[in-house]
Amino acid sequence: MILVADSGSTKTSWVLAGEGGEPKVVNTIGLNPRTTPSAVFGSTFKAISQQVGSRSVDRIWYYGAGCGTHYAQNVVRCHLEEYFPQAEIVVDSDLMGACKATLGDKAGLVGILGTGSNACYFNGEHIINRLPSLGYILGDEGSGNHIGRLLLKSYFDGTMPKHISVLFQEKYNIDYENEINAIYRQPEPNAHLAGFAPFANEHRKDKFVGQLLREAFAQYFLKQVQPLGEGPISLVGSVAYHFQPEIIEVANGMGIDVVEVVRTPIMGILKNLNVNNNYNLITL
Repeated sequence: MILVADSGSTKTSWVLAGEGGEPKVVNTIGLNPRTTPSAVFGSTFKAISQQVGSRSVDRIWYYGAGCGTHYAQNVVRCHLEEYFPQAEIVVDSDLMGACKATLGDKAGLVGILGTGSNACYFNGEHIINRLPSLGYILGDEGSGNHIGRLLLKSYFDGTMPKHISVLFQEKYNIDYENEINAIYRQPEPNAHLAGFAPFANEHRKDKFVGQLLREAFAQYFLKQVQPLGEGPISLVGSVAYHFQPEIIEVANGMGIDVVEVVRTPIMGILKNLNVNNNYNLITL
């Protein structure tokens, strides 16, 4: 049996698949070695091992947010080895997972727009060109946490129009001290900020919100995509999926062709691993 994981900072999708049975998808919380406490990794992997039966798993492919360095990959691998001691384990970045899901063994540009953001050029086997991921403070342009950050900042600095700020306050009961605490003192601040992105989806037709979205996506293509070179791009992630019209409008205006948008890459990864695509959804 094989176990495949696609992990973002908000949600992790797991698929157990093998001959003679239908693959099963299990959803758990998001995991990121940069921001997720070690104990949370342990408890999550323990729950998964109990759910799927650790002794039945021969191989694990884990593609995760924050797993772009050898150090981070080793952190995740050590946690997995504790609960799946018999499995052959491969840990790589969520960006590599996005490449496998969209391009398979073909070359091209691939980007992620979810809780965080990233982009790369994939040669069909390896990622050969990418900018360093700078995280939710210095980077993540166009991501859910970037959109949330822009909304929250405009609310507090008074540049958000009154009618939108009233709706924003009604939806989230915004309190300055609570927000500062959540962003600077609590774990998973990127996921907290991304929690405001649905508001932009609900009010995307508003002039202010629409312009905020276009500026965020323009920054993504300018800072993360254009430095990689020219060519069409495939996008993966919840933000890419939900904001397709705005993203495509901005991309076309910058001479960039978005050829594919995939909400969750797990089934594309399975396809390129030649695993049966029939599955049952299970919420852990």
